[in-house]
Amino acid sequence: MYPAPTQAVTELNRRRKDKALMRSIHEYLGELPASWPSDKPIATLNRYMATVRVEDIVFSYAARSIGMRPFWPTYLTEKYTATNAEKVSCLRPRVQRPKLQTSRGWLVDDQKHWVNSPLGSILVGDLSLQELHQQARRKVLDDDVADNVFDISDWNQSQAIRFGAKPGESRLAPYYYHGVMGLYVAHGILFEDFDGGPNEGNGLKEFVDATVIPAIKSVTAAFGLEPLIVRLPYCPGFLDYPSPCGPIFDAAIT
Repeated sequence: MYPAPTQAVTELNRRRKDKALMRSIHEYLGELPASWPSDKPIATLNRYMATVRVEDIVFSYAARSIGMRPFWPTYLTEKYTATNAEKVSCLRPRVQRPKLQTSRGWLVDDQKHWVNSPLGSILVGDLSLQELHQQARRKVLDDDVADNVFDISDWNQSQAIRFGAKPGESRLAPYYYHGVMGLYVAHGILFEDFDGGPNEGNGLKEFVDATVIPAIKSVTAAFGLEPLIVRLPYCPGFLDYPSPCGPIFDAAIT
């Protein structure tokens, strides 16, 4: 599943020269997500919310080291749950502090109030949670990278319908993932670790087996090519926020 990074770039460039393939992908997807750059392929780290954890910093450098532009597609209509480590990390960031200290405080008074609410609707004072994390991104990431964010919520939902979801169906990922994987045949490279991460013991394997693998197999059958996925191996500390984020989060809750 995981080619070497430079091998993935070489293969991506080869595929993009195949006009028949590009037409087939367009027919398969119907359309690219709004704001997906169409001039050049991109590297993406797909998370519910774009932020600036250690994982994001590593991804940014890894993508640029192979000549790819890093982008963060978000899914802000996804609902907040208190059992998902990635989502909780956005509301209760573990921040590296001076003298090798860390802090882990809530950005909201009552996180239970936001359970089952769309992540994009969560407020921290007068700011949306995404806007607050965007401020942190601009503090830490380079100027040409920090704002490389776009939401694909509407596209995910339209792809779910395109691939068979019924109106009112609650679990859409098994459907829209067919479209998501289709993007990485020739429109970009996905950086991901489907074999580990903060949710490894909390349903990750079941999600991969029921949603990711069938989508990859479907795309491979359609094009005779696997989606291009470069492994970004999960490491302890990937959910940490670097120290420059501390004052931004502190100011939001005072």
